[in-house]
Amino acid sequence: MQMPCLHKVCVVGFQYRSYGENLRANLERRLTLYGLKLHPEKTRLLEFGRFAEANRKERGLGKPESFAFLGFTHRYQTRKRDGHTDVQRRTVPKRLRNFLQEVKKALLDRRREQGTWLGQVLKVLRRRSQRHALPWSRFNRWVRHWVPSTRALHPFPDERFAF
Repeated sequence: MQMPCLHKVCVVGFQYRSYGENLRANLERRLTLYGLKLHPEKTRLLEFGRFAEANRKERGLGKPESFAFLGFTHRYQTRKRDGHTDVQRRTVPKRLRNFLQEVKKALLDRRREQGTWLGQVLKVLRRRSQRHALPWSRFNRWVRHWVPSTRALHPFPDERFAF
């Protein structure tokens, strides 16, 4: 028989590891009364906080682990300029990548709409005069008025990487 799954999530912090272990044991015991269990891959104890890095270094372990929660990757950081420690939250890379792809698609769709609109404007301009050709002088005036000018925000690679 498969155990039912609760989709409730939370992050709990304790000063001492023994407190976290006690909570986990009590929570597992209480959930089994109702036929529930903690997800073994998603439930874990992490060493986290301002002393975690020093403690792990003493034991020969690497940096403290990070964890993903509510779409953010949480990790503990120490600022170099003043030594202040804080939790750093970054968007989960997969979610950020998906969002940027959606923005790119929306921009491409809008670009098509703008091209259609610009084509309609040009047709209207052609109908205003007896001539069917739009001279470059008039076309350039309309372009300067309606199309935003481009500008380079970063120097070209030959300038950036010149030695």
